[in-house]
Amino acid sequence: MAERTAFIDEETLSAITAGITQVVIVGAGYDGRALRFRKPGVRFFEIDHPATQGDKRQRLKDLGVPLDHIRFVPVNLISEKLEEVLSKTDYCREDASLFLCEGLIRYLPKDCVERLLISLRSLASSGSKLILNNREYLVPVVRSRRRLFLSLLGEPILSTFAIGETTRLLNSAGWQITREVRRTAAQTERILIAANAKG
Repeated sequence: MAERTAFIDEETLSAITAGITQVVIVGAGYDGRALRFRKPGVRFFEIDHPATQGDKRQRLKDLGVPLDHIRFVPVNLISEKLEEVLSKTDYCREDASLFLCEGLIRYLPKDCVERLLISLRSLASSGSKLILNNREYLVPVVRSRRRLFLSLLGEPILSTFAIGETTRLLNSAGWQITREVRRTAAQTERILIAANAKG
């Protein structure tokens, strides 16, 4: 978790420092980067399920946290099109964006993951970046205590990925990998990926 956070924070800071003014956090949950990396002129778009987002907004309001730089965009990623939802905000397709997908894609059906990566590429102008993490499996997945535990928490794992599959999905969706970190442990590889929108 520490390595993942450091990787994504580093890429986020680098993108903002380079002049990216739109950060889209897909499946934002209770992520705090919009607060930690707040900068004049940078807009954050937090994409998440309406129930989770409503709870987060109320908590931040109760704390008196200024939220004028954040656009909260409620969406069901399985049943709604991200492009249509973002078109109702002040998101600008002509401006370069940073897209973050942390701890997200294995909780979506695989066909939805493919659509999401394609949607993000369609929203990405020149200079846009995508950061994501995933877990890929060296052997076929079997039932495990961890998977059962996550299901009981209301976060069932809906997709599993073979080694190299995430890279193939990104390439076919129009993303060019620029940085990748892989860690092998217990029949899996945990990966962190930074990608640019292909020109």
